[in-house]
Amino acid sequence: MRWLGVLLWMPFLVQAGEAMTGRLEWADLRRLSVLASAPVTRINVHPGQRVKAGEVLLETDASLLKARLAEARAALAEQAIRRAEAQREYERNQALFERTVLSEHDLRLAETAWKAAIHAHAQAKAELIRWERALAWSRITAPADGRIVAVDAAPGEMIQSACGVRPLIQLAVSGTMAVVFEAEPVPEEVEVLAGGGRYGARCQAFRGRARCLFQAGEGLWPGMSVRVEPLKGNSRHP
Repeated sequence: MRWLGVLLWMPFLVQAGEAMTGRLEWADLRRLSVLASAPVTRINVHPGQRVKAGEVLLETDASLLKARLAEARAALAEQAIRRAEAQREYERNQALFERTVLSEHDLRLAETAWKAAIHAHAQAKAELIRWERALAWSRITAPADGRIVAVDAAPGEMIQSACGVRPLIQLAVSGTMAVVFEAEPVPEEVEVLAGGGRYGARCQAFRGRARCLFQAGEGLWPGMSVRVEPLKGNSRHP
């Protein structure tokens, strides 16, 4: 696996008003995979690349799924015809029964056949939806704008979903990062000094630990040690 950074952090306990040292981590990391078992045919991204929501990141061989989907569509069309025929037969028998030329037993048989046809049609429709979803999930698309963090697949590699879903691509949503440190009290807002830039960040406090979110620039990755300066007059007591 090609990782860009280490998702580990070490706490640094400091006093209020002092500059702090924190570790960077992704604020919203998505682990993406596929549902079907199939070989990877195409990887369209690499670690560090920025992508837009809906962009295709990885594709697998979907030929078998497309064949299953075609079968399901044909089966649904056949069941629709059978359901319509069963309904017409039931309506014809009902008219005969009302004219007292058909027994109630025969009418009930026609009604049962109609209900069975309705059930078979519903099953065929559910099967169609199943294969439509399987085809849609045979490739990975970006759920949101972000940055590719890791790619754990290669063209030609066989993905075995039956053995458990394994993340193939990791995406950091919108490039938002968090700096994590410990302070007493925890500031509400800080400035993060990293990669030659300054970033304003708002913090969340929990038992003395701070996690402050900010929009990261280029060249910042998880595991980096950065300088954090609290803004004066802003502190939040645990």
